[in-house]
Amino acid sequence: PYYIEYKDIKNKDGRYLVVSHSSIGDVWEMRNLDKDSFEYQDFIAQVTNNRINHPKDIKEIYNIHGHTPHKEALITDYYADADTGACYEKLGVLTAIEFPSLKTISQENIDN
Repeated sequence: PYYIEYKDIKNKDGRYLVVSHSSIGDVWEMRNLDKDSFEYQDFIAQVTNNRINHPKDIKEIYNIHGHTPHKEALITDYYADADTGACYEKLGVLTAIEFPSLKTISQENIDN
């Protein structure tokens, strides 16, 4: 799937968890469009390729995503970018973010 909603998992602010490849905030309202429409295809393109640094705050969701690597996980009040460059051998680490605590767990790249 392009994104997964966990409506039963909420933080103290009542936001439920949405996990996606890249930031979803700027196109969230497009998710229910006709899947054959041009606009929905734009939604898919954004969910897979978005690199906006500060996405729109959608009050009901907390979005954990990746796609734009940072030295450390970027955690805000309404989204977290968990991409810490694990695909870059000897440079990055793999990072997971536990929700709703937002605790990060990282593992060094062990590939040779």
